[in-house]
Amino acid sequence: MSEKPSTPTTKNLASSDPIDAQPETNEAASDTYPGDGWSLNILWALTIGIFIFSFFTSAYQYTWSSVAAFLAIEGFKRVWDGIFKYTDRLLYQLFSQVPDFVQKIWHWLTRVYILSTPFVIITLVFMLLTPKEFSSFFSYLYPNQLCIEHQIAVLNSVCPDGVGTSQMQVGNEQVTVGIIDENQNAPFDQSNGNASEKQLETMIFQENKKAMASKPYVTLMVATMLSRTLDDNELSISVGLKDLSGAYLAQKDYNAKHKLKVRLVIANIGTRLAIDQTVALVMKQIVLYARKEPSFRGMIGLPFSGSTQRALRQLADLHQSDIPVVSPSATSDLLSDMPNFYRVVSSDKVQSKFMAQFFAKHMVPAYRLQMHLKPSDPLNIAVFSDSTDPYSTSLNRDFLEQAQGQIPNLHPILEQYIVGRIDTINQSVQDALTQGARMIYFSGYQDDLLPLESVLQELKSRMGIKQTIPIMGGDGLYEMNSFQHNDYESVFATVYASPIDPNSAFKKEFDQTFGETADVLPNQPYVLLAPHAILSYDATNAFLHALDKSMSINGNGELPSVSDFNSALQNVTFEGVSGLLSFEGGNTTSLQRSDPLNKGVYVMCVDINHHVHTAASYGPDQSEQYLLKDSLKCLP
Repeated sequence: MSEKPSTPTTKNLASSDPIDAQPETNEAASDTYPGDGWSLNILWALTIGIFIFSFFTSAYQYTWSSVAAFLAIEGFKRVWDGIFKYTDRLLYQLFSQVPDFVQKIWHWLTRVYILSTPFVIITLVFMLLTPKEFSSFFSYLYPNQLCIEHQIAVLNSVCPDGVGTSQMQVGNEQVTVGIIDENQNAPFDQSNGNASEKQLETMIFQENKKAMASKPYVTLMVATMLSRTLDDNELSISVGLKDLSGAYLAQKDYNAKHKLKVRLVIANIGTRLAIDQTVALVMKQIVLYARKEPSFRGMIGLPFSGSTQRALRQLADLHQSDIPVVSPSATSDLLSDMPNFYRVVSSDKVQSKFMAQFFAKHMVPAYRLQMHLKPSDPLNIAVFSDSTDPYSTSLNRDFLEQAQGQIPNLHPILEQYIVGRIDTINQSVQDALTQGARMIYFSGYQDDLLPLESVLQELKSRMGIKQTIPIMGGDGLYEMNSFQHNDYESVFATVYASPIDPNSAFKKEFDQTFGETADVLPNQPYVLLAPHAILSYDATNAFLHALDKSMSINGNGELPSVSDFNSALQNVTFEGVSGLLSFEGGNTTSLQRSDPLNKGVYVMCVDINHHVHTAASYGPDQSEQYLLKDSLKCLP
C-alpha cells in the first residue's frame, strides 16, 4: 500500500470521515485515506435509489435486481476493497472542489447509510427466509391501502391475500362479510338456519381440494349475498344460495371432464340493503386476492344491479377493470356498456319491451272486455319505483316508455317507495287506489311484493273494490313458484331462466345433488327450477367456455394469461340452460357490449289456483309464442 498523506485538515475530514468530523490523531490517520468509503456509499445510494424508484413506479424488472446488487455489495465488500481505494481517492479529489454545504450533506447521508444498513439487511433476510412470518408482522405496520391502490411487486409477499372475514354494523345488526376458501371457511350466515350454506360450501371446498391436487387449475370468485337481517331475512340469502348452487354444478361438471380443474372461492357482501357499507370493503379484498393469486381469472356476480354497479365503480377507481365480471342477473340499463363486464341476462329495456308488448297485445284487450271498458276510457295503472335503486329506476322508465307508445289512453299513476320500507309501500298503495288505479306495475323485488299484496288485499276490502287488480313486474319478482303459497293470485313477471324439461340432464343432476326442489306444474310439459341457480350455472360456464377457447388457442396445456383469457371471454358463444348466450365485448363501438345478443325472455303468470304458467316466450328473433289458451286464465 502506498504511503498515506499526512493528517488532513478539519475541513477535509468532514468530507472523508463518514461518521465523525473531528480532527483525527496520527494513529487514526494511519488506517484511513481521503475519501475512504465513498465508492461504497455511492453504490449503496444508487441501488437504494433504484429500489425506491422501481418500488413506487411498478418498474418490477429493476426491483429485485437492485436488492440483489445491494446484498452483493454489502456481502462482498472485501472483494471490492482493492478497487474502492483507488476510486475513493478519485472521488475525494472531485468532491474537494464542491462547496461546503454539499460536503455537509454528503457527510449526513453517510451517517444515515452506516446506521441504516444493518436494519435494511436484517429486514431483507427476514422477508426472504420467513415470508409468512414477515407478512404477519408487516401487516400491522404496512397500510393495506397502499397494497390495494398500488401494484408493488416487491411487497407482494407481505401484502395480505384478501382472504378473511370481518363483522360490519348494518343498522342495529352485524353481518359477516369477506372472502372464504377451502383453508379459511366458516358460514357467513350466523343464524340457526345456516345448514344449507354450510352444506354448499362444504361441497365446493371438497371439489376445490381435488382440483388443487391436480395442477394446473383456474380460480373463479363467486360474489353474492349470504347474510340475513331483520329487514332482509330471506331474499338475499336465498339468491346467494342459488348462486352457489349453480356455480357448484358448473364446477363439478367441468372438473369431471377436463384435465385443467376449476376452483371456486366465495365472497359475501351481506344483503342487498347493506351494500352502501359493504361493497367497497369486499371489493378491496377481491382486488388484493386478484393480485396475490396467480390462478385467479374472474368474478361471477353480483346478483343485483345496485351492488354490481358499485362493485364495477370500485374496480375502476382502483384501476382494476381488467378483472372480468359476469353477472348472473344484474339487469339495469346503466350496465349495458361497461368494460370487461358481461351478464347472462339482457337489460331492463329488453324485458320492459316484451312485457309492454304482452301487456298491450293480450292483457289490455282482455281486461277492457272483462271490465266493459271502451277503448276511449282511460286505463289507470299505478307504477311503483324506487328512484335510488338502479334496477327499479330503469325498469320503471323503460316500461312506461314502451307501454305509453303502444296503449292509447293509458293513464300512469307514479308512486314512489323505498326498497325494504314497508311503510312507504302502504302509503303508495293507498294513494294509487284512491286515484283509481286498477292495474299495478311494480318495479321492485319479491320481498317488497309480499307486503304490497297484503296491503292491497286489505285496502280493497276496506274500499269495497271487488275486481282483481293484476300486478306486473320484471325479473326482480324472481321465484314465481313462491306465489303458489300466497293469497294474492294475479301476478305477471318477466324471467330470463326458461322453464326446464323434466327429463333434461340439468334437471336430473340438480335433483341428484340438491334433492327434488323443482316445481312440477299440472298439465305442463316443463318444471320450474330456481332462476338464480340456472343463471349462475350459465354465468360460470361463460368463464369455462372462455377457458376452453383460450386453452385451445395456446395449445400448450398451461393456464392462459389474463389477457388471453379476457380476449377469449369477449366473444364467447354457447347454448346455456337459460338459452343462447353470445357476448360481443370486443365491439367497442356498441353501446350494449355488456349484454348477451338476442337473449330470450319469458312472461310467467299465476292463476286463481296459484298455478304458475308460461304465458308467452320471446325468442332471439324477437318472435312471440303465446302459450295461454285464454288470456284471462291469469285474470280471474
